[in-house]
Amino acid sequence: MNTREFKGKSLIEITNTYVSVDVETTGMSPSWDEIIEIGAVKVIRGAVVDRFSTLVNPGFPINSLITTLTGITNDDLACAPPIESVITPFVEWCEGHTILGHNVVAFDGSFLYDAAARNNLVFSNDYICTMRLARKLLPELQHHRLEDLKLYFSIETARSHRGVDDAEAAHLVYLEISKLVSERCIDLPSLWKRDYTNKARGRKASDLVQDLTKQDEESPIFGKHIVFTGKLENFTRTEIQQIVLDIGAIPEDGVTQKTNILVIGDLDYSRTKEKGFSSKQKKAFELRAKNQDISVITERDFFDMLTEG
Repeated sequence: MNTREFKGKSLIEITNTYVSVDVETTGMSPSWDEIIEIGAVKVIRGAVVDRFSTLVNPGFPINSLITTLTGITNDDLACAPPIESVITPFVEWCEGHTILGHNVVAFDGSFLYDAAARNNLVFSNDYICTMRLARKLLPELQHHRLEDLKLYFSIETARSHRGVDDAEAAHLVYLEISKLVSERCIDLPSLWKRDYTNKARGRKASDLVQDLTKQDEESPIFGKHIVFTGKLENFTRTEIQQIVLDIGAIPEDGVTQKTNILVIGDLDYSRTKEKGFSSKQKKAFELRAKNQDISVITERDFFDMLTEG
């Protein structure tokens, strides 16, 4: 399995110096899609000291679903610089800083890592995921999307699904999470080691039964509803459903309002550039446009997620 060898580590910690990042893209797979916007805010000792914001021309027309989601049009991108002109100054701008982002483990970080690698750069910054922290610290919330957390913490930003605005929102959410950790005297390392053996009891897909001895609450997929589609190269559908069920995720047969991740076989995903999105992908984009916490990724990207600590 091809993994991201030099990708930084996922950190569980509170700090006051970092770069909060958000990217908008032509789709949801770092393997097959392209960045169309990078937005970031640099935070030093808790204060925003600089911003980075640019549109990126992906080299081909974007789908109307992406325009609906982000408000970015093909006209907007026509005169934007290509990623080759953007990624080097961005990597240099982030040098020496931890990266912060919402769902940065599976999404923003992987897009940026791959863009850097394709341009012979190493983007090895460690990163902190506000979604991962929120899911652990606020289990009473039904969803932990950025929009849900903005509402919970009474955070207002100009726009959603735009680079610098969502980067700013992730920064503000992280400040609130930091306050929560301090006020409750939470020991994050200890919290991450707690036993959640009974939490996922009874979660089944078809005739599968979870092996609770394999449950891993620290996994990025723990508690997430996952759908597999297309031809998978490394496992049968049943085998991978059993694996994710044992970890503590919820495998499903179809995309619903509960789905968090749609995993598509690598070859099937690559064909979407020629044949367009499948019905499941279209439904996933429609749900994302309604602020559902859902990603569409390839088999390779999914297994890259499983290596995250």
